[in-house]
Amino acid sequence: MPATAKPQRVRDPLHDLIGFGNDRFEQMLWRLIQTPEFQRLRRIKQLGFSEYVYPGATHTRFAHSIGVFHTARQLMKVVENQMSEFNKVAAENALQPHSSTTSGTVRSAMPPKNLGKNLILLMPSMRKLVRRSSWAILK
Repeated sequence: MPATAKPQRVRDPLHDLIGFGNDRFEQMLWRLIQTPEFQRLRRIKQLGFSEYVYPGATHTRFAHSIGVFHTARQLMKVVENQMSEFNKVAAENALQPHSSTTSGTVRSAMPPKNLGKNLILLMPSMRKLVRRSSWAILK
């Protein structure tokens, strides 16, 4: 694959233009979409027989899969932004000097380098999510 791969776009009825950038991951996804197996999804109806009742309700598994990818990518951007904000706040807290009010707290028991990671892992629901995911940065 050339390093200067051309960005691709797909017009989606719900999301308008869905772009695939020229980084390795998105180009790999673009190549995946071009496979015969993925192209077969164009012939499978997402909504079953509903188009007989609602003639405008035509939606294929192909279009649905691309829309799901787009929505998941948007969600990941939101999560990345939230994690970035969380890490900024955690870093600011870690850099504050210890006082008598913070001695003995969770913060004083953790090295500042791992504060964000450890705070996330202290929350049971987050710990469970991280353990089941592939977030190597938090493991």
